[in-house]
Amino acid sequence: MQELDSTQPPSPNAAPPPPVDTFESGSIPYYAVSPNKLITLTICTMNIYAVYWLYRQWTALRWHGGRLREISPFGRAFFGVFFIHELFGFIRSSAQQAGVATAVDLRSQATIWVVSVVLANLLSRAKTSIAVLGILIGLVAAFPLAAAQREINAYLRKHDAQADLNASYSAVNILVIVLGGLFLALGSWGMLFPQSGG
Repeated sequence: MQELDSTQPPSPNAAPPPPVDTFESGSIPYYAVSPNKLITLTICTMNIYAVYWLYRQWTALRWHGGRLREISPFGRAFFGVFFIHELFGFIRSSAQQAGVATAVDLRSQATIWVVSVVLANLLSRAKTSIAVLGILIGLVAAFPLAAAQREINAYLRKHDAQADLNASYSAVNILVIVLGGLFLALGSWGMLFPQSGG
C-alpha cells in the first residue's frame, strides 16, 4: 500500500540496534499519525488503513529488537484480531515507562476493536440491508486504534518535543478519502435501497 506521509519507517538496510528485552533500553519508533487522520483514513478505506497501521506499529517493535526481532509484522497485521491485545499492551507499557498519563483502558479498547471487526465481517456478508449495520459497526473499529495512537503520540513527544505527529493530509490521502467516502456512500445506498429485478 502506497503511503506518502512524512513519517517513514527505518530503512530495511539500516543496522538494527543491539538486542533489548525491555522498553527501558531506548525509545521505540512507533508510527506517528494524528488520531483524527487515523480515524478518517480507517473509515474511508473500510479498515484497510487499519491493517497498514498495525503493520507499521509491529514493524517499529520488531526493529526495536529483543524477543520481537523474529516476528512477522505483516502476519500480525493481517491477523490483527489475534495480536491486538499484545500490541496495545506494548503501547501501554511504553507510555507508562515514559511517564505518560494514561486514562483509557487499552485492553478494553482492544476487545472493542476485535468484537467490532468480527461482527462487521459477519454482518457485511448478509444479502439484505442488515449488511449496512455491519458497515456501521466496522466504522467503530477506528476509535480504539485512535485511543492507542494518542498514547503513542504522547510517548513520542516525551522523547522528542518536536516530533512530527503526521497530522497533514497528502494528495494521496485526500484522493483516498474522496474515493473511499463515495464508494462507502454508494455501497450503503445500494444495500438500503436495492433495485428490484426487471
